[in-house]
Amino acid sequence: MKTLLSDQGIPRVTLWMKVKLWQALRLLKSEFPEQRMRAVSDLADLGGPAAVTPLVGALLDPNLSVREMVEEVLSQIDPHWAELEITKKAIPKLLAALKDDHWEVRQAAAQTLGEIRDERAVKPLVLATLRVDNWMVRSAAAEALSKIGDSRANRALAAALKHRNAAVRKRAAEALRRIDPTWEASGSVDKASQEGAG
Repeated sequence: MKTLLSDQGIPRVTLWMKVKLWQALRLLKSEFPEQRMRAVSDLADLGGPAAVTPLVGALLDPNLSVREMVEEVLSQIDPHWAELEITKKAIPKLLAALKDDHWEVRQAAAQTLGEIRDERAVKPLVLATLRVDNWMVRSAAAEALSKIGDSRANRALAAALKHRNAAVRKRAAEALRRIDPTWEASGSVDKASQEGAG
């Protein structure tokens, strides 16, 4: 009978998983999106908590196709991945990513923080909504604030209603309605969100 243990007495399946995980982590650092997508696929095969941590980090990938694949895999591994304690440990890294040089990474960080819905992200997302030049990052930050649902974001979101980009205004209006359905300026919100970009 073929032994299930290695020469070191470690279960072979455990060794296989460790090797698979090491290979996936190495591929996640590749400059080629195809290689990073292969890593995501390998992590999907592994599943479990060991795969969640690197996958959450991969949500910051600058390539949209990679990020979409990561989101799908995380949902397959655990539909409630955003609520896991292991995911919460990635929040400091995600907050730091809001200041990344690449707007795609900042946008991805805002989107991920919105999924996790941790109150620690409110102030950094408010700053992103108010001060970031890129409209796609501002829009993502506004949407994330709407998912967190903290009223501390209302003033920043109201200010975003005057942004020159229609998408930012629309996200801000949606966020305000979601946080406070009785928001008094709902008529102004509709007007601001429907105006063309300035």
